[in-house]
Amino acid sequence: MALLSVGVLFSATGAWGVLGIVAGLVGLVLLVFGTRARQPNGPFTAVSVVVGIGLAMASLFGAGSLLMTVVGDRVDCELVERRQESHRTSAPTLHHEFDCAGRPVSFSGSADYVAEVGERVALVVDPSGTFAPVLSGSVSGTRNWVVGGAALVGLAHVVLAATRPPRAARPRSKAVVNRGDFL
Repeated sequence: MALLSVGVLFSATGAWGVLGIVAGLVGLVLLVFGTRARQPNGPFTAVSVVVGIGLAMASLFGAGSLLMTVVGDRVDCELVERRQESHRTSAPTLHHEFDCAGRPVSFSGSADYVAEVGERVALVVDPSGTFAPVLSGSVSGTRNWVVGGAALVGLAHVVLAATRPPRAARPRSKAVVNRGDFL
């Protein structure tokens, strides 16, 4: 579940994204070590890494959409200000200020076109303000199903690794070394 939390934590405002990276790495390490404990010589270790990375990527792709489907409100907003901030090492960032029925909402992102000043845009906004608003086009059923499918694949992987009979560890070879012989 830690791997699926990555996208949720990246959707949060503030420095929660760092916690998402930590949660993803901890989840991946636990998945690999748990699989190795049960299947030390099986192919499940490599599969665990692939499944873990896939879960994290699916979470980044769709967890924000799923979260905003559950807690967000779709509102029609008017863009009142847009300013661009340039960076030397990365792409410029656009800061948008919206008026959503008298409530000011800020939206920042890459230099993607959102709207011209004065145009109306549909946003999905978290009423508590914990999660950043997103464009309504970013909230879709396809993204939600990707997260659910990834959760099922992860669960099936854990169940399969846990129910297979454990494999015995390969015995290590004990090489005989003659200390007196150099050549």
